[in-house]
Amino acid sequence: MNRQAVVEMIRSSQKDLENSVLSEKDAYAVVLKLAKNFSFDLSKQGIWADSIWEELFPYTDNHDWEKLLVSLLGPFAENIYLAISDNEFFPWPVVICNKKSLVTFLNSQPYFEFFVFDARMKKVLFDTHHNELILISNV
Repeated sequence: MNRQAVVEMIRSSQKDLENSVLSEKDAYAVVLKLAKNFSFDLSKQGIWADSIWEELFPYTDNHDWEKLLVSLLGPFAENIYLAISDNEFFPWPVVICNKKSLVTFLNSQPYFEFFVFDARMKKVLFDTHHNELILISNV
């Protein structure tokens, strides 16, 4: 699935889920700031790959994934950034959404790789194509 298809799916459900797709310029800027804070290499598809992980959580099914995701989102602010990396290179579409609606939204979509962070940019949570949630912290 390409990035434009993901953005269109998000836009089609935007009203119900109160998601907001950032402009390309704003999405670029917020991910660039995050990358600087964490020393992520944006020339790679998996920017998490060379990072020092705080924790790695493999999952085998959707039930495990949901429980893990909800628990790991606990320390994040109520509104989070959802970056849809989908195994593509930067730049990525970014959506601002409420963390309580994130799981419902993601379950309503075909699988895609993503990562989430909040405005404080102290933690980043990645969902990778290896069926792993990776938590990275800079605190």
